[in-house]
Amino acid sequence: RDPALRGGSPSSLDPLIGQSVLIEKTLFTRLGVGYKATLDRIQDRADLVHQVQLRYPFYKGIWLYGSQDLDSRENLGRDPDSEVGLKGGLKFDPSEWFKKKPPVENSPGK
Repeated sequence: RDPALRGGSPSSLDPLIGQSVLIEKTLFTRLGVGYKATLDRIQDRADLVHQVQLRYPFYKGIWLYGSQDLDSRENLGRDPDSEVGLKGGLKFDPSEWFKKKPPVENSPGK
């Protein structure tokens, strides 16, 4: 954001400005739809910048993605961003840690 829109007085939230949380749900086994909130400051008060994102696996860890800011020009101090592109990376899924593994059978060879 524009520094004039943010305000000039220091705040205890300053170290957290720019931190974000992404919540994503996978639909139709492959399409990821997500909501992202990023902490920011507007006129010396805490504020969230909202985005909606789509991700689709393109090829082995490469994702086709798109994102759109949901805030208005007045709130952001700029035009809302729209992005489309390719991103690489890992998907963190802690649910894999808790899946039951099938028992290993000790059967004698034939």
